[in-house]
Amino acid sequence: MKYILFLAILFSHFVAFSQSIEMEGVNLPSTETFELKLAEEYAYRKDGLQVIIGRHNDELGTGVIKLIVKTGDGLGIKGRVSLQLDDGSTLVLEDKGRRAYEDDHSSNIFDLSAAQVESMRKRNLRNVRFSVKCINCFLSTKEGNFVANNDNNVPVLEMVDQLFSGK
Repeated sequence: MKYILFLAILFSHFVAFSQSIEMEGVNLPSTETFELKLAEEYAYRKDGLQVIIGRHNDELGTGVIKLIVKTGDGLGIKGRVSLQLDDGSTLVLEDKGRRAYEDDHSSNIFDLSAAQVESMRKRNLRNVRFSVKCINCFLSTKEGNFVANNDNNVPVLEMVDQLFSGK
């Protein structure tokens, strides 16, 4: 019994530190998933915005950021996303249409340039501004623009620095 418990703990530890983002059939190394608190109650739910940051191209120093939020069928994260850092600077990310919908959660993956990655290595993430829009519907009362704040002071800059230092 002790042996099974040891293996379960060992396996769960391995799974917790083997995060990756799948993009275009490739698994990219990434940070752990962390959650930011929505500034206002989003439609019918109170969950936060889940965020994962991945290393995309080691030579260029580029990355990606995956945003995940519980929506409803037909809705998704769409349009420009703004990342506000703790010094007041803003990083604007363009929507490339890398959306997915699974288990009532919508996700979208956005590119981070080398300059944006460097900014995130030096300054902590304050909030994320994003929009939820109809993807497979005409109109929904659950559409809107939202802000997710780093109220728990998740050390995003340390996570990004560690991820990109491990090239």
